[in-house]
Amino acid sequence: VKILGVKLPVAGGFYLRSLPYEIFRSAVGRINREGLPAVIYIHPWDLDESQPYPNPTLRERFTHYYNLKTTERKVANLLQDFKFVRLIDIVARPELAYVRSTNGNSPKRPD
Repeated sequence: VKILGVKLPVAGGFYLRSLPYEIFRSAVGRINREGLPAVIYIHPWDLDESQPYPNPTLRERFTHYYNLKTTERKVANLLQDFKFVRLIDIVARPELAYVRSTNGNSPKRPD
């Protein structure tokens, strides 16, 4: 997604952990308002604060462990703020990928 003229990736666990939630939420909302699906993935380690740290490199410490304590709360917020479907369901019913938010400004999960 383009933010302040800069293209930023926002789909993976690292970006979910690194970006403030409001920026991540805004990016997903913008993608949805354009009629596109936002595909978000996380790895199991993105939710496990007590995972072992087997001699990680400096890069691994940053990309795998930075801000782990925020992931669970952010995922819970995403599940409340947006409607999600499984990728397998999109394969069966592609139209599920193009669900727009229920209002024009603030993406909220439909009732």
